[in-house]
Amino acid sequence: MSAPLAVGSVSLRLYPPALDDPTRVLDELIGQAVLADRYGFDGVMLSERHGGAWGQIPNPLQAAGWLLAAMHSGWVAPCPILLPFRQPAVVAEELAWLAARFPGRVAAGFGSGGNESDFVAMGVPFDERAVRFDTALRAVVEILRPGPTPGRLSGDRAIARVRERGLPLLSAVMSAAAARRAAQLGLGLIGSSLLDDTTTRRHVDVFHASGGTGPHVVIVRVWLGDPPWQLIGRQLAEYRHAPDATTTATAGADTDTLLHDTDPAALATRLVERLRATKADAVNVRVHVAGLDPVVARDQLTLIGTEVVPIVRRTWQPSRVPPT
Repeated sequence: MSAPLAVGSVSLRLYPPALDDPTRVLDELIGQAVLADRYGFDGVMLSERHGGAWGQIPNPLQAAGWLLAAMHSGWVAPCPILLPFRQPAVVAEELAWLAARFPGRVAAGFGSGGNESDFVAMGVPFDERAVRFDTALRAVVEILRPGPTPGRLSGDRAIARVRERGLPLLSAVMSAAAARRAAQLGLGLIGSSLLDDTTTRRHVDVFHASGGTGPHVVIVRVWLGDPPWQLIGRQLAEYRHAPDATTTATAGADTDTLLHDTDPAALATRLVERLRATKADAVNVRVHVAGLDPVVARDQLTLIGTEVVPIVRRTWQPSRVPPT
């Protein structure tokens, strides 16, 4: 197992399945995390959505604790936690205490949210998301960054330990300004599977030029075998018609967002090429798609973990671009 978000780490994004019984949803989610841990992935990520949106969970930080308790050794990163909906000091404390319970197995990423339905469900104005995110992100980082614990939290021993030992943190980046902010705050960055390689490289170049030294995590959608094109096309069509202009503008061609092959070695080669082209330090793999049978998702993550990931580890030699 690598450290959370370490250079060369390979993680899996998990998506709760669309089942009627919420207990069964969590059982399946935990089961897939255990499989990912067993079959080749360094860690898993969970993202946040609200109002019953497919494949997401409203409480990824809480759910991270459930997964960590079931996994043997892998790490978990709630990523992104949508900060416009949350009180920064509470987020910082909960992360710190999760890290205290599972030392060396916790990371986190933060985002502003791009789906208006989430903001409607939470009663937060959609047009305030950027300002709310910037304010909350800076506050969380101020609490968790190295140095003496802030006065208002000086009695929190878990916060003090994080400030002493560090905690891997990412910021979602969809623009050059967001890349500069991540560098300024000492964070790593994670983009979107819908960004093309040129845009991703441009963001990471800005990040490094701004003094960024944190990990650059690239999201890649993969499939070993014949992909479920009908489900993938339906999901990408929803992305293109999303109310958020940022998401809509970055949705590329249907097939260009997915790396697929029937041969594990060929798929691993294409994945490594993508990682090198985007100057990735770490990769977050996605195999899930809306409407996918959980059994198929289990089979696919097992195949990728056992047949593709080992080849990626042998052939990919990530090297960070030094700050300029």
